[in-house]
Amino acid sequence: MVSCAVFAFCVLGIVASCAGIFFKPVCDALGVSRATISMYLTIQYLTMVVCLPIAGKLVPKHFKPMLIAGMAVYTLTFAAMSQFTSIYHWYFAGVLLGISGAIVIYLPIPSLINNWFKKRVGFALGFALAMSGVGGAIFNPLGAWIIQTYGWRTGLPLFSPAC
Repeated sequence: MVSCAVFAFCVLGIVASCAGIFFKPVCDALGVSRATISMYLTIQYLTMVVCLPIAGKLVPKHFKPMLIAGMAVYTLTFAAMSQFTSIYHWYFAGVLLGISGAIVIYLPIPSLINNWFKKRVGFALGFALAMSGVGGAIFNPLGAWIIQTYGWRTGLPLFSPAC
C-alpha cells in the first residue's frame, strides 16, 4: 500500500495534476491557443479509452515487463515534449502517452492492491490514490516556480514521471 501511495504521489501527482501549468508557456512559445495545445490531452485520453481494455487483459499476465516498457515510453515521450516545436508533435505524443499511460497510470495501483489485500481493499486503494492529490498540491507550486525560474523547456523533463 505504501509503494502504491508513493507511486500515486509521484506519477499521478505529476501527470494528472501538473499538465495545465505548462499550457501558457507552451502556447506562448508555439504561438497557439490553449484549446489547441490542450487537444493533446484529449487525444491522450481517447487513446487510453481504446487501449485500457487491451492493457487490462495483458498487464496482469505480464505485469513487470509491461510496466517497465510502459514507463519507459511514457517517460521518454513526456521528457521529449520539451523539445517539440510543432503542435503536431504534441498530438503524436498524446497518442504515445495514451498507449503507454493505459499501462502505467491506471492499472498498476488497483492491480497491486487487489493482489495484496483481501480485507479493507477500499481503504488501501483510497489511501494510495489520495496521495495523488497530495502530490498535485506539492508539485503544482514547485512546477510553477521551476517554469518561472528556468523555463518550461527545462521544467517539463523534470516533471516526467520517472524523475
